[in-house]
Amino acid sequence: MAKFSNVSTTALGSIVIGAPVMLDDFRAAFEQLNWSHGERVCTSIFADGAGDTLPVSSGWTEVRRARVYVDTEAITIDVTSTVTLTAANTASVRVTIGAGAVTNAHAATGSVTGSVATGTTGTGWVDLLVEINHTAGAATADRVMFVGAQHARINASAMPDPTG
Repeated sequence: MAKFSNVSTTALGSIVIGAPVMLDDFRAAFEQLNWSHGERVCTSIFADGAGDTLPVSSGWTEVRRARVYVDTEAITIDVTSTVTLTAANTASVRVTIGAGAVTNAHAATGSVTGSVATGTTGTGWVDLLVEINHTAGAATADRVMFVGAQHARINASAMPDPTG
């Protein structure tokens, strides 16, 4: 059966002792729990908005190193990076978490998000390394403005079955 995820409109007093037991009320409650589970604010495991100027020439440059905690229930980690680039310049941001790595390639100013499975990174306390690379161009004002990593949202297939 399909897994439904909706914000519930069930009245507060509809599922109480003495009230009629209605199947639709329980389905709505399950759908609300699914929505809360899947749409909850994701746990941020790393965020850095200090910014780093890209080197003039290409080549990986380490800019951050930290220990982060990867939840044992997490399946995927999303890694987002934001850069400011002048015309004809490109850059990459590589984030290594435990034994896994994500490389976000930037061809223009903006954000890019990549992901890595926790089966690759490992869980618990792991090392995190952020590296930047000015892959093309030589503008000295280009910057990496933000790098962040968070546990990804839960897929609907992992949610409880509302018929169970």
